[in-house]
Amino acid sequence: MDNFNFFITSGGYYQCTPSWSNIKINKDNCFKIYNTAQGNASIKVSGKWYQLKAGNIYFINGFMLEEQICSHYMQVYWLHFLPQSQQLNLILNKLAPVFSWNNSDSVAQLIDYKKIVSLFENSESPEGKPLKSPPLSLVSYINAIILLLISDMSEKQASDISNIPMDIFAKIQPSLEYINNNFRSSLTLEQIAQKAFLNKIYFIRVFKKCLNMTPISYLNMVRLNEATVLLSTTNMSIQQISNNLGFCNQFYFSKVFKHHFRKTPLEYRITKLTP
Repeated sequence: MDNFNFFITSGGYYQCTPSWSNIKINKDNCFKIYNTAQGNASIKVSGKWYQLKAGNIYFINGFMLEEQICSHYMQVYWLHFLPQSQQLNLILNKLAPVFSWNNSDSVAQLIDYKKIVSLFENSESPEGKPLKSPPLSLVSYINAIILLLISDMSEKQASDISNIPMDIFAKIQPSLEYINNNFRSSLTLEQIAQKAFLNKIYFIRVFKKCLNMTPISYLNMVRLNEATVLLSTTNMSIQQISNNLGFCNQFYFSKVFKHHFRKTPLEYRITKLTP
Protein backbone atom coordinates (compact mmCIF):
# COMPACT_ATOMS: atom_id res chain seq x y z
CA MET A 1 0.00 0.00 0.00
CA ASP A 2 1.40 3.39 -0.97
CA ASN A 3 1.97 6.11 1.61
CA PHE A 4 -0.59 8.86 0.94
CA ASN A 5 1.06 11.89 2.53
CA PHE A 6 1.17 15.46 1.27
CA PHE A 7 3.37 18.53 1.04
CA ILE A 8 1.18 21.42 2.23
CA THR A 9 2.75 24.35 0.39
CA SER A 10 0.47 27.28 1.30
CA GLY A 11 -2.98 28.22 2.50
CA GLY A 12 -5.07 30.11 5.03
CA TYR A 13 -8.02 32.49 4.81
CA TYR A 14 -8.05 35.22 2.18
CA GLN A 15 -10.35 37.84 0.65
CA CYS A 16 -9.88 37.92 -3.10
CA THR A 17 -10.58 41.21 -4.89
CA PRO A 18 -10.41 42.19 -8.58
CA SER A 19 -6.62 42.36 -8.21
CA TRP A 20 -6.69 38.56 -7.78
CA SER A 21 -7.83 38.26 -11.40
CA ASN A 22 -5.07 36.96 -13.62
CA ILE A 23 -4.49 35.39 -17.00
CA LYS A 24 -2.24 32.56 -15.91
CA ILE A 25 1.06 32.55 -17.78
CA ASN A 26 2.58 30.18 -15.22
CA LYS A 27 0.73 27.16 -13.93
CA ASP A 28 0.40 26.86 -10.16
CA ASN A 29 1.95 23.37 -10.13
CA CYS A 30 -0.12 22.19 -7.20
CA PHE A 31 -3.55 20.88 -6.29
CA LYS A 32 -5.97 23.19 -4.49
CA ILE A 33 -8.87 22.95 -2.08
CA TYR A 34 -11.14 25.98 -1.68
CA ASN A 35 -13.99 26.50 0.76
CA THR A 36 -15.69 29.67 -0.44
CA ALA A 37 -17.21 31.47 2.55
CA GLN A 38 -18.66 34.51 0.78
CA GLY A 39 -18.66 36.11 -2.66
CA ASN A 40 -17.78 34.39 -5.90
CA ALA A 41 -15.21 34.14 -8.66
CA SER A 42 -14.53 32.27 -11.90
CA ILE A 43 -11.66 30.06 -13.02
CA LYS A 44 -10.74 28.62 -16.40
CA VAL A 45 -9.32 25.11 -16.23
CA SER A 46 -8.43 23.04 -19.31
CA GLY A 47 -10.35 25.41 -21.55
CA LYS A 48 -13.57 25.37 -19.47
CA TRP A 49 -14.94 28.06 -17.16
CA TYR A 50 -16.17 27.21 -13.66
CA GLN A 51 -18.08 29.43 -11.22
CA LEU A 52 -16.84 29.41 -7.63
CA LYS A 53 -19.92 30.01 -5.51
CA ALA A 54 -20.28 30.89 -1.83
CA GLY A 55 -20.90 27.90 0.41
CA ASN A 56 -19.30 25.37 -1.94
CA ILE A 57 -16.09 23.37 -1.58
CA TYR A 58 -13.84 22.84 -4.59
CA PHE A 59 -10.99 20.56 -5.58
CA ILE A 60 -8.95 22.21 -8.36
CA ASN A 61 -6.10 20.80 -10.41
CA GLY A 62 -3.84 23.86 -10.43
CA PHE A 63 -1.58 22.29 -13.05
CA MET A 64 -4.43 22.88 -15.53
CA LEU A 65 -5.44 26.34 -14.31
CA GLU A 66 -5.38 28.92 -17.12
CA GLU A 67 -7.18 32.02 -15.85
CA GLN A 68 -9.01 33.39 -12.80
CA ILE A 69 -11.40 36.32 -12.43
CA CYS A 70 -12.91 37.95 -9.34
CA SER A 71 -15.28 40.78 -10.29
CA HIS A 72 -16.05 41.91 -6.73
CA TYR A 73 -14.77 39.74 -3.87
CA MET A 74 -14.49 36.17 -2.63
CA GLN A 75 -13.63 35.12 0.92
CA VAL A 76 -12.07 31.67 0.89
CA TYR A 77 -10.36 29.10 3.10
CA TRP A 78 -7.68 27.58 0.91
CA LEU A 79 -5.01 24.90 0.71
CA HIS A 80 -2.31 24.24 -1.87
CA PHE A 81 -0.80 20.77 -1.70
CA LEU A 82 1.28 18.18 -3.54
CA PRO A 83 0.96 14.42 -3.01
CA GLN A 84 4.17 12.64 -2.03
CA SER A 85 2.76 9.47 -3.57
CA GLN A 86 3.10 9.14 -7.33
CA GLN A 87 0.23 6.64 -7.30
CA LEU A 88 -1.99 9.29 -5.74
CA ASN A 89 -0.67 11.87 -8.19
CA LEU A 90 -1.73 9.58 -11.04
CA ILE A 91 -5.21 9.26 -9.58
CA LEU A 92 -5.65 13.01 -9.09
CA ASN A 93 -4.64 13.74 -12.67
CA LYS A 94 -7.20 11.20 -13.92
CA LEU A 95 -10.05 12.81 -11.98
CA ALA A 96 -12.05 15.83 -13.16
CA PRO A 97 -9.85 18.95 -12.94
CA VAL A 98 -12.55 20.73 -10.92
CA PHE A 99 -14.91 18.97 -8.52
CA SER A 100 -17.35 20.59 -6.10
CA TRP A 101 -19.44 19.85 -3.03
CA ASN A 102 -22.18 21.99 -1.49
CA ASN A 103 -22.91 22.42 2.20
CA SER A 104 -25.62 19.77 2.15
CA ASP A 105 -23.18 17.04 1.08
CA SER A 106 -22.42 14.64 3.93
CA VAL A 107 -18.67 14.95 3.32
CA ALA A 108 -18.76 18.75 3.61
CA GLN A 109 -20.59 18.56 6.93
CA LEU A 110 -17.75 16.52 8.46
CA ILE A 111 -15.09 19.20 7.95
CA ASP A 112 -14.20 22.27 10.01
CA TYR A 113 -12.39 24.44 7.48
CA LYS A 114 -11.61 27.12 10.07
CA LYS A 115 -8.90 24.78 11.37
CA ILE A 116 -7.00 25.40 8.13
CA VAL A 117 -6.18 28.90 9.38
CA SER A 118 -4.36 27.51 12.43
CA LEU A 119 -1.80 25.71 10.26
CA PHE A 120 -0.34 28.84 8.69
CA GLU A 121 1.70 31.88 9.67
CA ASN A 122 -0.07 35.15 8.85
CA SER A 123 -2.98 33.08 7.59
CA GLU A 124 -4.92 36.11 6.32
CA SER A 125 -2.02 37.38 4.21
CA PRO A 126 -1.27 36.24 0.65
CA GLU A 127 1.86 34.39 1.69
CA GLY A 128 0.11 31.71 3.76
CA LYS A 129 3.26 29.82 4.78
CA PRO A 130 2.83 26.72 6.98
CA LEU A 131 4.02 26.88 10.58
CA LYS A 132 7.51 25.51 11.08
CA SER A 133 6.42 23.20 13.92
CA PRO A 134 2.64 22.72 13.78
CA PRO A 135 0.93 20.39 16.26
CA LEU A 136 0.76 16.80 15.05
CA SER A 137 -2.99 16.72 15.66
CA LEU A 138 -3.48 19.70 13.34
CA VAL A 139 -1.30 18.29 10.56
CA SER A 140 -3.16 14.98 10.83
CA TYR A 141 -6.50 16.76 10.62
CA ILE A 142 -5.52 18.73 7.49
CA ASN A 143 -4.23 15.56 5.84
CA ALA A 144 -7.47 13.83 6.78
CA ILE A 145 -9.48 16.63 5.11
CA ILE A 146 -7.59 16.13 1.87
CA LEU A 147 -7.89 12.33 1.95
CA LEU A 148 -11.59 12.48 2.75
CA LEU A 149 -12.28 14.70 -0.26
CA ILE A 150 -10.08 12.60 -2.54
CA SER A 151 -11.82 9.44 -1.34
CA ASP A 152 -15.23 10.89 -2.15
CA MET A 153 -14.09 12.10 -5.59
CA SER A 154 -12.53 8.74 -6.39
CA GLU A 155 -15.70 6.88 -5.42
CA LYS A 156 -17.88 9.16 -7.55
CA GLN A 157 -15.50 8.96 -10.52
CA ALA A 158 -14.47 5.32 -10.21
CA SER A 159 -14.89 4.65 -13.93
CA ASP A 160 -12.40 7.43 -14.77
CA ILE A 161 -9.59 5.85 -12.76
CA SER A 162 -10.35 2.19 -13.49
CA ASN A 163 -7.81 2.06 -16.33
CA ILE A 164 -4.79 3.12 -14.24
CA PRO A 165 -2.25 0.27 -14.71
CA MET A 166 -1.90 -0.66 -11.05
CA ASP A 167 -0.37 -4.06 -11.90
CA ILE A 168 2.42 -2.35 -13.83
CA PHE A 169 2.68 0.30 -11.15
CA ALA A 170 3.35 -2.43 -8.58
CA LYS A 171 6.46 -3.48 -10.53
CA ILE A 172 8.09 -0.08 -10.18
CA GLN A 173 6.79 0.71 -6.69
CA PRO A 174 10.04 -0.33 -4.93
CA SER A 175 11.98 2.06 -7.19
CA LEU A 176 9.55 4.89 -6.51
CA GLU A 177 9.91 4.35 -2.77
CA TYR A 178 13.69 4.32 -3.15
CA ILE A 179 13.60 7.65 -5.01
CA ASN A 180 11.18 9.19 -2.51
CA ASN A 181 13.39 8.19 0.42
CA ASN A 182 16.77 9.02 -1.15
CA PHE A 183 16.19 11.89 -3.59
CA ARG A 184 18.68 14.08 -1.73
CA SER A 185 21.48 11.68 -2.68
CA SER A 186 23.18 11.31 -6.05
CA LEU A 187 21.19 8.46 -7.61
CA THR A 188 21.98 6.58 -10.82
CA LEU A 189 19.53 4.93 -13.18
CA GLU A 190 21.17 1.57 -12.47
CA GLN A 191 20.57 1.95 -8.71
CA ILE A 192 16.94 2.90 -9.26
CA ALA A 193 16.22 0.02 -11.67
CA GLN A 194 17.96 -2.48 -9.38
CA LYS A 195 15.40 -1.81 -6.62
CA ALA A 196 12.68 -3.17 -8.93
CA PHE A 197 14.88 -6.15 -9.94
CA LEU A 198 14.42 -5.18 -13.59
CA ASN A 199 16.80 -4.78 -16.51
CA LYS A 200 17.56 -1.08 -17.02
CA ILE A 201 16.15 -0.89 -20.57
CA TYR A 202 12.99 -2.81 -19.64
CA PHE A 203 12.63 -0.76 -16.46
CA ILE A 204 12.66 2.51 -18.42
CA ARG A 205 10.00 1.16 -20.79
CA VAL A 206 7.73 0.03 -17.94
CA PHE A 207 8.29 3.27 -16.02
CA LYS A 208 7.35 5.44 -19.01
CA LYS A 209 4.28 3.31 -19.78
CA CYS A 210 3.04 3.73 -16.23
CA LEU A 211 3.95 7.35 -15.46
CA ASN A 212 4.46 8.94 -18.88
CA MET A 213 7.90 10.14 -17.82
CA THR A 214 11.40 8.75 -17.43
CA PRO A 215 12.82 7.70 -14.04
CA ILE A 216 15.21 10.68 -14.09
CA SER A 217 12.32 13.06 -14.85
CA TYR A 218 10.45 11.62 -11.89
CA LEU A 219 13.52 12.03 -9.66
CA ASN A 220 13.80 15.68 -10.70
CA MET A 221 10.07 16.20 -10.11
CA VAL A 222 10.37 14.90 -6.53
CA ARG A 223 13.35 17.17 -5.94
CA LEU A 224 11.60 20.18 -7.44
CA ASN A 225 8.47 19.64 -5.34
CA GLU A 226 10.67 19.63 -2.25
CA ALA A 227 12.44 22.74 -3.57
CA THR A 228 9.15 24.66 -3.66
CA VAL A 229 8.59 23.78 -0.01
CA LEU A 230 12.10 24.91 0.98
CA LEU A 231 11.79 28.12 -1.03
CA SER A 232 8.45 28.92 0.58
CA THR A 233 9.15 27.94 4.17
CA THR A 234 12.89 28.49 4.80
CA ASN A 235 15.58 31.11 4.31
CA MET A 236 18.01 28.62 2.75
CA SER A 237 20.01 30.06 -0.15
CA ILE A 238 19.51 28.75 -3.69
CA GLN A 239 22.94 27.13 -3.45
CA GLN A 240 22.04 25.42 -0.17
CA ILE A 241 18.77 24.11 -1.61
CA SER A 242 20.54 22.86 -4.72
CA ASN A 243 23.10 21.00 -2.60
CA ASN A 244 20.45 19.70 -0.20
CA LEU A 245 18.43 18.16 -3.04
CA GLY A 246 21.26 16.34 -4.78
CA PHE A 247 21.65 18.53 -7.88
CA CYS A 248 25.14 18.59 -9.35
CA ASN A 249 25.32 22.39 -9.16
CA GLN A 250 23.22 25.51 -8.66
CA PHE A 251 23.18 26.37 -12.38
CA TYR A 252 21.67 23.02 -13.34
CA PHE A 253 19.15 23.23 -10.50
CA SER A 254 18.01 26.69 -11.64
CA LYS A 255 17.79 25.52 -15.26
CA VAL A 256 15.64 22.48 -14.39
CA PHE A 257 13.51 24.53 -12.00
CA LYS A 258 12.80 27.23 -14.59
CA HIS A 259 11.96 24.66 -17.26
CA HIS A 260 9.42 23.04 -14.92
CA PHE A 261 7.89 26.12 -13.25
CA ARG A 262 8.63 28.77 -15.92
CA LYS A 263 10.32 30.96 -13.33
CA THR A 264 13.66 30.89 -11.54
CA PRO A 265 13.92 29.70 -7.92
CA LEU A 266 14.38 33.31 -6.80
CA GLU A 267 11.34 34.46 -8.78
CA TYR A 268 9.33 31.64 -7.23
CA ARG A 269 10.46 32.63 -3.73
CA ILE A 270 9.38 36.28 -4.05
CA THR A 271 6.08 35.47 -5.78
CA LYS A 272 3.14 36.15 -3.50
CA LEU A 273 1.17 32.98 -2.96
CA THR A 274 -2.59 33.43 -3.23
CA PRO A 275 -5.53 31.05 -3.62
